[in-house]
Amino acid sequence: MGSALGKRNLELVFGGAGTGLMKALADGAIDSGGRVVGVMPRAWAPRRAHPNISRLELVDSIQERKRRMLSLSDAFLALPGGFGTLDEFTEVITLAQLGVHHKPCGILNVNGYFDVFLNFLDEMNTYGFIDSSDKNAIIVEHEPDRILDIMATKAGSPP
Repeated sequence: MGSALGKRNLELVFGGAGTGLMKALADGAIDSGGRVVGVMPRAWAPRRAHPNISRLELVDSIQERKRRMLSLSDAFLALPGGFGTLDEFTEVITLAQLGVHHKPCGILNVNGYFDVFLNFLDEMNTYGFIDSSDKNAIIVEHEPDRILDIMATKAGSPP
């Protein structure tokens, strides 16, 4: 995914970590010539910040981090991850549902990682907690280039 972003000259805004999948994503973008912006609580930076990103913004809290990432981003894409990924993604889709933003929201469903989550959204719809339009507003693809093409179309800009 990082490589696909970099090749398209798209700026990656991410949590700023220099470990795990976040690091791999940022490294892919950097290695492909992309700009990478990290947003991280200042208390974490000394031991967690990616050392080679274009810019690191330090904030005071997770809540401020999410607000800053929302303002910096033109679209939102969930990749396999843990509680932080789930928290941040459900917040941006909730804000879209409420009309706070109109930016594309997508899931890169690598090896079916998000299948259970997507099935849960179907259950939420079945029980009347969300409309099918809420679930259908989430772009779901398995291939990085394909999801970027669709998200670019939804954002109104060419891929």
